[in-house]
Amino acid sequence: QRTLERIMALDFPIGEGIGVRALAVRELSMGYGDRTLFHDLSFDLDAGTTLGIVGPNGAGKTSFLRILLGELSPTAGKATWAPKARPGTLQQHESFPMDEFTPFSYLRDVQRTRTDQKLKNVLAAMLFRSDEIDKPVSILSGGERKRLMLTRLLLEGNNILLLDEPTNHLDLPSREALELALSAYEGTIIVISHDRY
Repeated sequence: QRTLERIMALDFPIGEGIGVRALAVRELSMGYGDRTLFHDLSFDLDAGTTLGIVGPNGAGKTSFLRILLGELSPTAGKATWAPKARPGTLQQHESFPMDEFTPFSYLRDVQRTRTDQKLKNVLAAMLFRSDEIDKPVSILSGGERKRLMLTRLLLEGNNILLLDEPTNHLDLPSREALELALSAYEGTIIVISHDRY
């Protein structure tokens, strides 16, 4: 309950509104050689909604995400973001630009208007203890790094989040903090996960 109250009070910015529709997908197909991952996929994603994509390994989930990011060309069709869309991404395998960053300096780099105490409150709500926030990110576990990257994404003012297996390497308290943080976020979310919950 206390963690819920702390996260709900964080006031994550979602930047500029994007209107009614965040994404339009029309007759999208993807495959490699004679293997089809998906075909004729068409849907609209309303702003402020969450789209969960679940499926076995190799089903094309990450390829779909890479198409949305413009990193991969589909074999047919197209995906079009709203003109004011500002997507932020959390990939399965991310690295920090500098290992000398601390959790505090990593967030300060993108959030210059909050006071030091408010940034420390954000870190505490995302389960970073006071003795951890000034240590280099190089000593963080994989789960702690992912939790920190998600926290930064939430503070950047992105109005869309694209999350590829965000619960990988997270312990139960970290998963709960992530779920609560996402529930406090008012933008659009596209999440790939093997975890249906």
